[in-house]
Amino acid sequence: INAEYGPDPPQGLRVEYNTEPVLGLDIVQPRFSWYLFDVRKAISQTAYQILVSKFNSVISGDVWDSGVVRSSQSTFIQFAGLPLESDTSYFWKVRWWDTEGKVSNYSSVAQFDIGLFESDWKADWIGGHNMLRTTFYLPSSALRARAYIVGLGYSELYINGQKIGRELLNPGWTAYPSRVLYTTHDITPVLRVGENVVGVLLGNGWYHLGWNGTKSLLLQLS
Repeated sequence: INAEYGPDPPQGLRVEYNTEPVLGLDIVQPRFSWYLFDVRKAISQTAYQILVSKFNSVISGDVWDSGVVRSSQSTFIQFAGLPLESDTSYFWKVRWWDTEGKVSNYSSVAQFDIGLFESDWKADWIGGHNMLRTTFYLPSSALRARAYIVGLGYSELYINGQKIGRELLNPGWTAYPSRVLYTTHDITPVLRVGENVVGVLLGNGWYHLGWNGTKSLLLQLS
């Protein structure tokens, strides 16, 4: 405990079970969780306040300010602010009050991204080949860039010769005719001013063995 300012701030901030970076959420009311560390006996949370902002400084809750909520709950607090926009980054922090009425400093700022809702997909399915390649031109440095990808049966994404993400055999198995999973990547660090090269490796996987599907790719950059 900080004797002057109150208890230690919340730790382990999570959105929908995930620690940051939380990319590609496609729900409109995500749930927030955190945990507390305090060495004092018989001390618990009596209230909390969450701020959500479009700005990483989170000076105010311009997207959501929960206000001071009298509650001991610190898991699965449902978002109740302004409508969240697709393909957008948000930042949040939280503080808490203890049973002695002392308030902590705010936690470190955490980030989460809303992915693409179904109506926001503009790309078309392509495929039929093991390797696909294209280029695009950036006139200036990218401030924020995301890649949304579905590669059936499996796919690996490369940009400017660098493999994007650590996943293997991605995406996971689903009932493909009714549901497929997409992955969101933060590609900001690998982009460069001028020409950029995008490549995708496609493999068959269970999509071919179980459903006799043809290798296909849906890729949207933003």
